[in-house]
Amino acid sequence: MPILDLRGGTLLQAVGRERAEAWAAGYPAVRQDLLTQMLPLLAGAVGVPVRASECLTPLRWLLEHIADGVTANQGGMVAEGFGARGERQVRLVRRYRRHAQH
Repeated sequence: MPILDLRGGTLLQAVGRERAEAWAAGYPAVRQDLLTQMLPLLAGAVGVPVRASECLTPLRWLLEHIADGVTANQGGMVAEGFGARGERQVRLVRRYRRHAQH
């Protein structure tokens, strides 16, 4: 079995790097150079903004409810009122957080 060159990282990082390099190589030479320079910037850890929790509240609500099982119709649309329910919930959470900070 061949020895993998992980370049000091994990196997997952090596696979991600290999895929990114293959992706960049799939473009014309002019673009390849730019993409190759960008890859190290994309590979680094991304800092999470302090207020990210507040900004992500609607997405978190949606993902939690989808995980619980949301029924969709044949067209792929969720039940009427689902979005409105989510909007009300998000407003309540934001209002609670504002009052809790004061």
